[in-house]
Amino acid sequence: MLVNLYINIGNTNTVFGFTLTNNINELKTHRIKTIELKESNYFKVLDQYIKTLKDESIQINKIYLSSVVSLASENIEQYFSSIGIKIHFISYQDFPHIDLSNLYNPYQLGADLLAQINYVNSFLEEAIVVSAGTACAIYHIKNRKFSGCIILDGISQSVKNIAQNTNIQNIELSHVEQLLGFNSNEAISIGLVNNVENIVQKLQKELDTNCPIICSGGDSHYFSRNKWWFIDNLEIIGLFILDQNQNKE
Repeated sequence: MLVNLYINIGNTNTVFGFTLTNNINELKTHRIKTIELKESNYFKVLDQYIKTLKDESIQINKIYLSSVVSLASENIEQYFSSIGIKIHFISYQDFPHIDLSNLYNPYQLGADLLAQINYVNSFLEEAIVVSAGTACAIYHIKNRKFSGCIILDGISQSVKNIAQNTNIQNIELSHVEQLLGFNSNEAISIGLVNNVENIVQKLQKELDTNCPIICSGGDSHYFSRNKWWFIDNLEIIGLFILDQNQNKE
């Protein structure tokens, strides 16, 4: 069977996705560490994945790719070019329906956020998005217009930095209700997890909105106490929607 492949290269993880039925609810994904695409044996890593597809009689027609890691993108392009498969690297020009007029330089908006915004615009008039990855991006969309963004260190990355640069070890984050922590774990939890939640609450207040909060990314589980929409592989879904829309044109 011939399929289009969707790839999102993040700072920590790279996700491959496709569907056999054009139904995004039946998305099949494969995840690897992005560092594997930056090392000298990346051809072997990709060969192994392609072999698993061939074993299932699946062939790739075209690839839609979003990436925030240049070297990994270059290596993927080199690999798939060597086997005759075309890659479409997404950019803001793929999304004329997204209003980026608030930005000084629209081309600087990350491809991962573009894919996420494409999902939001397809289903919602307004949303606040918490993209909780290696970096944590919090942004607002209304009537297809990107209002702006806040970027913080990602929670897992921050925990790693604290452990590497201080004497605080074995950090375990938790849901803390009080304003001040009574031990290191509570204090760090407030500074990292509660801080993001407080920013979201402040945005809701300043924007005077009760719109849905969408949360995705490897650190999204830290916010599970909230009544947010938790969506796995948000970028892959956004790429799928782009593919579907382009096929209609």
